[in-house]
Amino acid sequence: MCKTRVLFIKIIFIISILFITNICSSPVFAQWASKPVLVVLYDAADYHSQFYIKALSDAGIKYDIWDIKTSGTANYAKYTQYKRGTVVRIANDRYEGSQLRLDEVADVMDFMGEGGALLLIGQNMGEEFYNSPMMSYLKIDIQNKNAAAKTLYGVNNDFITNGLTLNGDPEASGGDGALNLASCDVLIPYDNVEPILYYDAAKTMPAAMKLQTCSFRACYYGFGIEGINGAADRASLLYKTIDWLQGNTMMVGVEAPSFAIKKLDGTQTSFNIEFDQLAKDKICILEFFATWCSYCSELRPKLAKVYSGYKNDIEIIAVSYNEKVETVNKYLASYPEVSWNVYIDETGRGMQRYGVKGIPALFIIDPVERRVRYIGANDSVEKISSEIDKLIKSREHKNRFEKLNAPAYKGN
Repeated sequence: MCKTRVLFIKIIFIISILFITNICSSPVFAQWASKPVLVVLYDAADYHSQFYIKALSDAGIKYDIWDIKTSGTANYAKYTQYKRGTVVRIANDRYEGSQLRLDEVADVMDFMGEGGALLLIGQNMGEEFYNSPMMSYLKIDIQNKNAAAKTLYGVNNDFITNGLTLNGDPEASGGDGALNLASCDVLIPYDNVEPILYYDAAKTMPAAMKLQTCSFRACYYGFGIEGINGAADRASLLYKTIDWLQGNTMMVGVEAPSFAIKKLDGTQTSFNIEFDQLAKDKICILEFFATWCSYCSELRPKLAKVYSGYKNDIEIIAVSYNEKVETVNKYLASYPEVSWNVYIDETGRGMQRYGVKGIPALFIIDPVERRVRYIGANDSVEKISSEIDKLIKSREHKNRFEKLNAPAYKGN
């Protein structure tokens, strides 16, 4: 009778675990699993367009083409089909029809506002674009035409351009580019915009930038990729750019990847090291945030309430996106309720590995298998608490199962 009872309890336990695992492993934010790319250009058969098509193919990127010459201007209905992925909008200064008009600008801004990722690339986006609200949306301005560049210089530790030096010298031996790098836009980036390529070694003339906001990611390149010599360099730049814009696919049930982070005392460490030290036997909430993000600030008191209510069961690891220690410390001084550990991701690699396109982003990770069990954002206290309760219940079932299989229990 006793053995029968134990067997019955084990069966009930297994059914419960399967049910809970199904709940904790259900895909959420399904858009992070589907990453379509739309390339919008004028005349796919054009000499300059062929540089992009070949570079995308060489990089192994699957994409759809919208040809403005044959299909007209792409509108919001088309753009929104790719809000789970990336739109690459190419301007070709050889054709006025490739420039962005005000109606398309409005559609692109709506697309970005819904979380779409955008790469604008090419010189001469058009006067309507330059005078549109989208310039302030992207937090940039155009200074003038660069007249002497022969090389593009990357930025140290940048996710896209670290270590890159791209040659565009028209006199270079064996150069296979269009040799037009010296007629491109010089950018003026505003706050929170990161220059990632320069036309000069002194890095005074920004050629490209990337922008992370609370809801979207964007890159703006003031030159056409055809200006770069070397098919491998053109493919590499496009691949790394779209890779950053897309972020890796992250789904519930996937093992939580590690990445380099810095403590606020300047010490270099990693997510795995901190997880082992702080949350080895606890449920971990990994938060990506930025001090300039208003939604992140709204989340602060919610996390404080959750942390207070589950202090024996959870640990929070908060990671700031590419900010200075002084900036983060000043921010935290306004939030004394933050009693958990805060770090800095200097390259943005952590957000890329977790597929983060907007912040704040929350990942609840179980301590046993170190897998992501929930993906959220600026969620309510009730929602975060319910997800934690599911994992606690799952852990209690596991402990009970181990007890049932212990030798002393079996002996009874």
